[in-house]
Amino acid sequence: MKMILEIFKNNEKVNEIVTTSEKEIYKTLAQVYYTKDNKLATKTIINHTYYNILSITQVFNQSYTQLPNTTYTYKYQFEDVKL
Repeated sequence: MKMILEIFKNNEKVNEIVTTSEKEIYKTLAQVYYTKDNKLATKTIINHTYYNILSITQVFNQSYTQLPNTTYTYKYQFEDVKL
């Protein structure tokens, strides 16, 4: 079980987080789905693959970040996570 999170600010990669902590992975996954269900992100794209990989991309534009001309993109990759 593994999670990779890449954070982009205005299409420039600013951080990458990798964890194998089961608790942290499921907590993050719950937060992602909460954000999607409550429309707290500009756009959420969820892709399932046949290789037990779940890829999620969330985009937050300036109306959500409240920073002028700033867009954040979070790219998650969850490996071997069972829902």
